[in-house]
Parts: sequence; structure tokens; C-alpha cells
Amino acid sequence: MKGFKEPHSFKHLVAPGLEHQQPAAWMAKCDAEYRAILAQEKTVAERVRFVTYTTKYFRAAEWLWVYGLDEHYSKAVVDAKIDKANKTVALATSNIRCLILHPLSLSVQGIRIDRVVVDGEAFQVKFDSMSCVLLKSDGKWGVAKYETILKQKTVAPGPIDDAFRGEFVVVSPSKQAWHPVLGEHVAVVEKQFGELWDKHLRGKLPTGQWLDAGNAILFGDPGSNPAIAEILPKLPIQWTKDELVVNGVKYDAKTHYPALIYPHPKSPSSYVVLNSGHTFKDADFRGTNALLYPRLGDWAVLKPKPTKDDPGAVEVVAAGIFDEFWQFKKEKK
Repeated sequence: MKGFKEPHSFKHLVAPGLEHQQPAAWMAKCDAEYRAILAQEKTVAERVRFVTYTTKYFRAAEWLWVYGLDEHYSKAVVDAKIDKANKTVALATSNIRCLILHPLSLSVQGIRIDRVVVDGEAFQVKFDSMSCVLLKSDGKWGVAKYETILKQKTVAPGPIDDAFRGEFVVVSPSKQAWHPVLGEHVAVVEKQFGELWDKHLRGKLPTGQWLDAGNAILFGDPGSNPAIAEILPKLPIQWTKDELVVNGVKYDAKTHYPALIYPHPKSPSSYVVLNSGHTFKDADFRGTNALLYPRLGDWAVLKPKPTKDDPGAVEVVAAGIFDEFWQFKKEKK
């Protein structure tokens, strides 16, 4: 990266102002280990075998990224071999339909690549190019432009809980809900999210207005939250005062509401989330990290089922995962 300089000591990796708060002996030991790593000769692995189940974990190597799957949460494999003599990279894939190759990152290491072979199909590449997008369509690989892959699941593939791994802002309702009972229930859900965030993650929920970028967590309905009304035409659902249509199924909007995650319309690498915080609860936070996994996928239809112990409890009427193009999955025949 132009202008980037490798930190030359461990203290430069510590948050500013905190380096002097660490034990001197510990800092010295860490610094010695870090300098030893810097002194090692940087080499490029001539063979990389990478397995992932989601494009959230996409970096197979500095020079090879897995940027699209045939189906999320199924095993995806890429086996890449560099043939320096023939200036070729050969790739064998399974459950992968988009790869990004970075020939320049190989070139700066003295490896020139002019040709790439993916599952037997060969393509010429420019060895000095920053990146080469390889996309599989109808079972055939080809070279594509980066813009063509922005509408598919890439580094921001969901599910709902993924939105809380980065910066986000919560946008609360500002008007009267279409249906007061549902409005009160969603307000409880939002309140619980804030309480759990403060209790277990030690901070107040970041709140604000609908922004052009960054993860936006929207609570309410199209009548109570203008941000939801604005984004609704871009979502694969229909939602009126009387009817909610999700995945082709109609629900009574007086008793049901949606929770979902979807790409931000103005920033594809960010999310919009409707009516959900973390999908795990207080008891899970108080347990072990093994319990902090998503309880919903990308979308759900919820019906309030409040209890004495949990006024925000719901019945999950329907739920699922969007396909690789952020649409409802078609049933396989």
C-alpha cells in the first residue's frame, strides 16, 4: 500500500497513550518477539489450500481472495498453485463462484504471473494489475469487472448479528406506529438491545439519524420510522399497514413484523437491519463465548409472545437465509 510503513517496534502497535501503562518487562519481551518476526524473510507460499463457509472469511492469501460462493454455509475450497517457470496460477475450486487475484502483490515479491487457470479454464492477466476478478456464471469462469459483483454477498454476507461486529447507528421511531401494540413491543426489543449492550459490552448504544454509509439499525415500521419507509422499496419484502409479504407469504401486519439484514443501498459493504439487536440473549452472554452465535439467519417474520420474564419474547413464524444475490431462495425441485 502506497505510503504504508511497517511499525518498527511493538509499542507502535499499542493504542496511543496506553504503551506506558504496560509492564516494562512485558513490553520488552513483546518487542523482542516482534522484531524477530520483522527480521524474517517474507516469502510467498507457492501452494495455498483454503477452506471457508462464508465470505466473511475471504482472505485465502494476500494475493488471493474468495469473494463469492455458490451457497453460503456449505464447505467452499480453493486449492491454488503457483508455477513460477510458466508464470501461471492454477486454481481448483469447490462451491466458489468469485475469486479476486492480486498479481501485483506477487510481482513485488518477484513472482510474475501472466496466466491463470481456474478449474481447467485459462485466462491471461496483467502481471502489474492491482486485481483480477474471476467470476463463474452458468458454470463457466470469466474475467469480470469489480462493479459486477457488488450486488452479491461478498465481505458483508450477513447474518443479522454480523452488523454489530463493526460501527453502527441505531435509528429509533420518530412517529406513531401503525399498530400501537406492535409499536410498544418493538420499543421493548430496542430497549433490551440497549440494556444488553451496556451491560455486557460496556457502552451506550450509538444512536442517530439515517446515514449515507455505515451499518444502520432501524426500529419500527414504515409509518413510525421514515428511514424504514425510505429503504422499503429496495427490500425484497412488501409492508403496508394491513399486510406484510415475506418470501411470497402474506401475514397480518397487525400481529407480525419483519426482522432482517440487507445491504445498505448507499454503501454495499455496510448493512441495514430491521427490528433486531443481537439474536442471542442475556443468559447466553452470561454463559460462554460458545453460546454467542446467531439464532436467526438473514431474515425472519416475528410475532410478539411476551412473558413475565421476557416482555420482548417472540414466536419465530418463519426465518431463513437470503441467496447469494440477497433474494429469497428458490425451492430446489
